Amino acid sequence: MAEPMLLSDQDDGEDTESIDRLTVSDNITDLSKYDDKSMSTMKHILTSERTSSDIHLLVVGKTGQGKSTFINSLIELQREIAKEGAEADMCTKSCHSYVHPELIPGVRVRVIDSPGLQDIHADEQLYIEEIKAHCQKVSLVLYCMKMTNHRLDSDDTLALRRLHQAFGSDFLKRVVIVLTFANKEDCEKRDSRDEKDDEPPFSDREGWARLLRKRFAHRVQLRATDINAFLKQRLQIDNLVVEVVPAGYYKPTYFNPNPMKLPDQENWLHNLIKFTHSQIKKKHNFSLWNLNDKIHLAIIIDNHSEVKKEDEGTKMIDDDAQKIKEALNTLGYCTLYFKFLSSRSINTLLEVLHHIDHSQLATFAFVFLCKGKTRHLYDCNSEIIDAEKFFECLQNDQSPFAQLPKIYYFHLAHDQEPKEKLQVSSTPSKNSILLITSVIQKNSSVVLDTVTNNLKEGASIQKCFEEIRKECNRNDNIKVSCMYIDRFTDKFVLPSPYIPFNLRAEKEYYKKQLEIYRSMWHPIRSETISVISENKDKVLDIVRNERIARIAASSASLVLGGGMVVLGLALIPVTFGASVGLSVAGGLVGATASLGGVGAFIARKILENKQLKSAQDHISLDQQLSIIINEIAEKYDAAMVKCTQSALSTRGMAGNAAAGGAQGIANVGRVGMGIAVGIESAAEVGAVALRTGARVAGAVLAGVSLAVTVPIDIGFIAYHSYNIHQSSKDKTGKTDTNQVVQWLIKQIEDMLKGTCITIELQQHSIEGGIESTIESADLGYELNVLALTQEQLTINVRTIFCGPFSLPDGCTIVSAIYDITLPGELPPDFYATIKLEHCVVLNDDITPRKMCFATAVVDLEKKVFAFNCIDGGNFPIGKTYASLKIRNSCLICILYKGSMRDTSVKYASQCSYVKEYKNCWTMSILFTKCLNAHLKYAQTESIGMIESHSFLFTDRNDGQELSMGLRKFKNPIKIKGWKISPLSLIPNEITKAEIDSVELQQDFYMLHSRIIPLIEFSVYVDDEPASDELEKHLDIEGTTSNIFVKRRKE
Repeated sequence: MAEPMLLSDQDDGEDTESIDRLTVSDNITDLSKYDDKSMSTMKHILTSERTSSDIHLLVVGKTGQGKSTFINSLIELQREIAKEGAEADMCTKSCHSYVHPELIPGVRVRVIDSPGLQDIHADEQLYIEEIKAHCQKVSLVLYCMKMTNHRLDSDDTLALRRLHQAFGSDFLKRVVIVLTFANKEDCEKRDSRDEKDDEPPFSDREGWARLLRKRFAHRVQLRATDINAFLKQRLQIDNLVVEVVPAGYYKPTYFNPNPMKLPDQENWLHNLIKFTHSQIKKKHNFSLWNLNDKIHLAIIIDNHSEVKKEDEGTKMIDDDAQKIKEALNTLGYCTLYFKFLSSRSINTLLEVLHHIDHSQLATFAFVFLCKGKTRHLYDCNSEIIDAEKFFECLQNDQSPFAQLPKIYYFHLAHDQEPKEKLQVSSTPSKNSILLITSVIQKNSSVVLDTVTNNLKEGASIQKCFEEIRKECNRNDNIKVSCMYIDRFTDKFVLPSPYIPFNLRAEKEYYKKQLEIYRSMWHPIRSETISVISENKDKVLDIVRNERIARIAASSASLVLGGGMVVLGLALIPVTFGASVGLSVAGGLVGATASLGGVGAFIARKILENKQLKSAQDHISLDQQLSIIINEIAEKYDAAMVKCTQSALSTRGMAGNAAAGGAQGIANVGRVGMGIAVGIESAAEVGAVALRTGARVAGAVLAGVSLAVTVPIDIGFIAYHSYNIHQSSKDKTGKTDTNQVVQWLIKQIEDMLKGTCITIELQQHSIEGGIESTIESADLGYELNVLALTQEQLTINVRTIFCGPFSLPDGCTIVSAIYDITLPGELPPDFYATIKLEHCVVLNDDITPRKMCFATAVVDLEKKVFAFNCIDGGNFPIGKTYASLKIRNSCLICILYKGSMRDTSVKYASQCSYVKEYKNCWTMSILFTKCLNAHLKYAQTESIGMIESHSFLFTDRNDGQELSMGLRKFKNPIKIKGWKISPLSLIPNEITKAEIDSVELQQDFYMLHSRIIPLIEFSVYVDDEPASDELEKHLDIEGTTSNIFVKRRKE
């Protein structure tokens, strides 16, 4: 490792100043670089009002309504800073910020120009996502529409609907309507909007001036009345009055030498800014509203504190780390807390950050707490870590994190004051800031309190870190080394929590968290599988080489304090507000005899073996992240249930058979405990239950989103190996060693199954002595079990939607996937007959020959389940099921081998409606295979009742790939006062292959709405008088699909 350069405590400010300032984004114009007269009116008003808070104005509106012209008026440089014209507006597909970093001392003003809504590109949803991405902080929203249009037109009403749907009614509370080009309003000519007042003689200039003022003010008021009537009657927003203000044109012309003058005011710009400031100050108290539902991600690695233990043995996060976590959560960060990570685990964690969908992140914070002899970063094994690794991994030019705002905080604690000064090996690159504190351990809490107390919502990070540095330096009783390095090009304001505007927004927010966490977890789990596979022989050697008598004396050490402690090495579930696990790598288990017997023996052996200890370190990372995912999944399921309950209580839908993704929770929990029944060892009960997803010792179960398994660890492998050896009659050890390997492979298979998306997991109890039939029509399977034993049997069936599967060439999965677990010991002549639903139309003798049952074997190298066809099976003509006799547990499905142009497979359009407000619904259409299990899976996230419409693809004459044509749905459809308008971006087509490959998605960590092909529409009453009922068939080209849209006006 290269020695870092020395940097004294007194030199840090000078070093900070020497750092080059770089432009953060091409979508920002710095107005301070222009004439110092820019925003002169704004500057005058902010000064006179003694404003001390930043101002963020978002300008929105449909294309060609004068947004850019209005922004140039605010800038006041008498020229086009923002490019004007409808053509330029239509070419604008991203937000652009015009920023004066310090218009008056300490006050930053930002005006955000957004893409024009309702333009010819029909990319509305993309534009709204752009607005979300760039509007983490908004003081006020200025919605532009031309005053010369005379009335509120349908494009404006649709744009307001979309904004309301995207951001909720709170968005409209921040809106001020700006009537642009108001100085072009011809008030000399009476029109239908005006009262029938007598016009004065042309010579009466004062009389005409009064009349023009009256007409102008009346026309503004009429527009305000129309807008507020629309909001109340169509959007059902009561107790809200949206204000309307006129705005002229900033450039003087021959006919209008004074563009600031309007018929009823001398300076419209001064009055508009004055009114805007009044709204921000009096109505919103300078608060900032967050439109951005992106994730602020924070990671805390705590290698510095001791383990806090409650009376009942539960391990808790220590107070210092808890305060930092709470401070970050208060700022709106989704915080991942990890305890005692090794260098390998830290490197793994940094690497998996590149698997995240970075478009869903707003900011990133990284907190590292450690303890060591010198002023360096240390891992949990007291090994020095080079800080340059963090910076290189997270922000080199090739990294997706490069443009993401980043906050680093390194806290170094020491038993004694180190002799060397505070050191850094490298500095972070652009768009980031680093704070480092160094102090002796006994004063660590005081410093961390100083840090957390200064992290405040809405404050700039630079100001926070400067205050921290000052407080640390002026504390005479404590010697603290503190420095910070700022690489932001502008003031970075700390975020505020995203507050979902309705229950569905809350559900979607948790969904984003889950997808980010699962995308990190999957490569970690894959590595866990490799780690256990690679180390199984070393574990078995430990057991084989130790005398049985010595190991047998250890049974008392297997369970401690009610938590699951297998040999002192397995995960002890802990509650850190969010549960996080601890392991031997963190120092909980030392190489001592305190555990006694096999506990101490195994602990010592693993600590002595670098390879095994490294493996255990990695498994600890998997364990901790698994539990975090489970807890967020539980919140997601709870939000889904609340969505469904709310919709039902408000009669917003017809009802739903499945209460969201939480329906399968109880069943999965019962299965986990059921498997554990009959195992005498309490340690095995805990371990098996954890592996199967039970609610044991803090391992929270959470529906289909669950990480599913908390992995076994090295200690449990050794313990199980010992049990098999102890019970074996083969003294050579050959037979029982094979059993251990087989058992271990089964555990690895279970871990890989944990990466699958599960529809539901059911436990079936079979009474002994009688033939039984298990039928689950909604999941598409039936089991017939012979009466071959008098004992009660338990059969578990997990119905799977997708996962890491591979298929033989040319094959398509035409059923759900079923993981069938039979009891371990059965009579030799036992078999069960399984019937599975399929979606192939069997009308002739040839088609069944293209079908087969397939079972899967695990490919540990590729981390996939490879399906292969098996002999047997009955495929009756005219039926939608096939049957097969099975004798063992298996992962099974039905495959169909047809050409790419084969039209025998049946698909389904899964349609649901969600009421947004009166006479307005969101209609979602998911395209799946026509299977009951897929319908049930679609219901797990649908708030509305699903209507399933089956269809086939039709053969094409052009020889192209089979697909459904969607071009005619890209534009709104108008029917008798109703409108069906695309809500999300509609693709030109969805191919048959896209639907066929859903079960094989490599991004199977994602939830179904991100996997299954989906289109969405807004269905609403657009104009009165509208027909009492909407009836419209949506014929999809290239298919036999005929979706019937039917809504009744309320």
